[in-house]
Amino acid sequence: MKAAGLQRIFPAMIAVVLCCLSLSAFSQVKALPMQTHLAEPTYPRVSGLSPKAAEDRVNALLVEREKQDRSSRKECLKSGPHASYDESIRTTYLSSRLLSLDVRASWDGCSAYPNDNLPNPLTVDLNQGKEIDWPLFFRPGFLQAREGQSSPLLRLYLRHVKLDGECLDVVKEPGMNFLFWLDSKKGLIAVPSLPHVVQACAEEAEIPFAEIKDAIRDPQIRADLLAASSQAVPATTGKTLP
Repeated sequence: MKAAGLQRIFPAMIAVVLCCLSLSAFSQVKALPMQTHLAEPTYPRVSGLSPKAAEDRVNALLVEREKQDRSSRKECLKSGPHASYDESIRTTYLSSRLLSLDVRASWDGCSAYPNDNLPNPLTVDLNQGKEIDWPLFFRPGFLQAREGQSSPLLRLYLRHVKLDGECLDVVKEPGMNFLFWLDSKKGLIAVPSLPHVVQACAEEAEIPFAEIKDAIRDPQIRADLLAASSQAVPATTGKTLP
């Protein structure tokens, strides 16, 4: 075979090998159990990450969050015989870089007012073993309002929800903060973080990844989200607990 032909073939062969290695590494990353709705909050544990130190950091973070939620449940139930606390945890996105959990809690009889299906999501950078810092996840300007204009995020959010006039005024308040998580089937889930008195206005928006691709800083994460990897887990955000 001529040298020119080899020069063309070898790079292609190397690309194929690297691709296969990458897919193989990804296929080993697991988060189990993928869904829980137990008496005590139970978070998944990650396996298959490399290096092992990264896996240990992620699982330490998950254990700590589990302890916090179990402590909240314990304190709630101490309030009296009629107190109740319920929590569900679902893995809605998993890649070689990110783990996203849709966490919902309901409680009654242990605070000034009951809360129903309140989201408290968690998205973890699997490389760093840290919770995602969303202002750093997105490019500058995506979350911030500009003079005389709503933020790009808020404009996207309003495109995907139907709000009445009163709720629209609430959500459009300057400096509105959002909760986020990732869903492999539905995209970026965005929910306004609102006080209890207007909690009914906190509609969930399902924003397809294609609509936020230009706002994501990391090119590899952007590619993973758009690819809808074969390892994506069944997605559900749900308005109510099962």
